[in-house]
Amino acid sequence: MPKKTKEVQKAEEEKFRPDVLRMIFGIVVGYLVPLIAVFIVILAAAFYEGYISTVRWLDWIIIVLLLLIALGSPFYFYGWLHRSLALYGESVDWWQRIPGKIFGGVGYLFQPIVLLSYGPNKKWIYFYAVGIPCLLGGAVFLLNFLDILSFDASFSFSGMEVGLHAYSLPIAIALFLNGLLALFTKRCKHCGCMMTKIVHSVENIEFTEFEHSGDYTRHGDKITVGKFYLCEHCKSVKRGIGFAVQTEKYVVDE
Repeated sequence: MPKKTKEVQKAEEEKFRPDVLRMIFGIVVGYLVPLIAVFIVILAAAFYEGYISTVRWLDWIIIVLLLLIALGSPFYFYGWLHRSLALYGESVDWWQRIPGKIFGGVGYLFQPIVLLSYGPNKKWIYFYAVGIPCLLGGAVFLLNFLDILSFDASFSFSGMEVGLHAYSLPIAIALFLNGLLALFTKRCKHCGCMMTKIVHSVENIEFTEFEHSGDYTRHGDKITVGKFYLCEHCKSVKRGIGFAVQTEKYVVDE
């Protein structure tokens, strides 16, 4: 275990002071994630029903893309999928290179906005404020979809009638997914804060202000890419998923 830097020791000694405004902003963003997903599903339905229309073959392309965005964007917003996947684009194998460029490229568009918004505040507050209500809300809408509960309300979107009962299943899925992602966000074992910064490495990264115990190295043209979650409060590091990529050239990390 490497010796702790002065910055790490100083950060651990400091008393935790919550950033209330950033906490509130992060919680609001946390609720926007499932709302955005449901709105995208409704938009896809508008194309499917013909309320928004181009030529039919293009409609189907748009519908598929919108549904993929609705399902995949929460994983980007919570940092599970990330722009670091673009490093797969350096692989000599096409089956790694092409998906890496696609999914990594999307990561530059969809940033981990939940982590960036909430900041170094206690994770349990976020989970109880966002995760638990989303899981409970998902259960309620699932029961509504199964007609065990019965409630409905509607509004008009581009001339299309949108009812809560008709869209109970996608709402339930979006809420359940958001609740689970809130549950599994990385928590700092030292101070309990949400680990809100993600760094990826290809070679023996030394953090000037963060405690680092990872051992990700590069051998020839085969690199092992490391994913690290950083706590902005106590400056500790938690290793995430690592993966190996065979390349034809050296890759320099950001």
